[in-house]
Amino acid sequence: MSQQPLKDNADVLVLGAGIIGICCALALQKKGHTVTIIDPEAPGSQTSSGNAGGIAVTEVIPLSMPGVLRSAPQWLLDPAGPLSIRWQHIPSLLPWFWRFIEAGSQQNVARIVPVLASLLRTVYQDFEPLLQEAGIAGQLHKQGSITLYQNRSTYNRAALEWDLKREQGVRFETLSPAEIHDLEPALAPLFAIGVRNLDWGHVDDPYQLCTSFFDLFQKNGGLYKAARVENFLRSNNLIDGVITDTCEQIKASKVVIAAGVWSRELLKKMDCKVNLESERGYHVTFANSGAQLNNMILSAEGKFVMTPMSMGLRVAGTAEFAGL
Repeated sequence: MSQQPLKDNADVLVLGAGIIGICCALALQKKGHTVTIIDPEAPGSQTSSGNAGGIAVTEVIPLSMPGVLRSAPQWLLDPAGPLSIRWQHIPSLLPWFWRFIEAGSQQNVARIVPVLASLLRTVYQDFEPLLQEAGIAGQLHKQGSITLYQNRSTYNRAALEWDLKREQGVRFETLSPAEIHDLEPALAPLFAIGVRNLDWGHVDDPYQLCTSFFDLFQKNGGLYKAARVENFLRSNNLIDGVITDTCEQIKASKVVIAAGVWSRELLKKMDCKVNLESERGYHVTFANSGAQLNNMILSAEGKFVMTPMSMGLRVAGTAEFAGL
């Protein structure tokens, strides 16, 4: 990775060097734009480096569903549970949390599901050409994923989710304990039923994916600036550039904000209030786990995933709401 000298203007500025920002920059380059990415951290080194690597094209169901509120107290009381909230953060979290619960009404879920499905249908046709162009097509594995249920009652409670997925053309098949063992012999015989998502994929290394895409961005003439954006340049009520933490002014015809949860603070500088909240996830990667998995595994009760990656077995889960 190299930081190249910037001119005093650019066609488009992308604020954020995670997987979203880099892919936005690559898409803009294909449309003929001169693009500069600005981020105080190294490309791909933050949230994008630590994810579970799933290409979740079958996940057409919103996280907020009818009944999710009933499960929250149990998750919060379990020290090893999938949900954690810093209590001091609750007052600032309430507006977002209220909207989250609203989104889980039956009426809203019925509206959201087909929209999510339409967005996800083109994932591979957008993603695979990028992998080819970056020379890392071997990163992607499309053999599916397996959601495992230790208790059949948990599976029965998820019937609405699977029915909605079936309506959107999602391909899946149920697995008996014997079929689970045939596919994943390293797993202990704990599971009453499994569901194999046939179109799910995963990547070998999310961080290498980001850095390879970033290398492609630079190869295509893209520029990178390691800096923090402190404010925006304005002209006739329009944004036409940024001011960095070194007081450098960089002009642009358009600015894309793709800075994850830090986007909220950037938007505030433009008097634009967005109901955006930080949800922090955690992962651990076992370099020598001693267990060989063939598919990405999702635990229905534990709310965590296990992904076989090039550097080892990555286990990811827990949603923590604690602010920045």
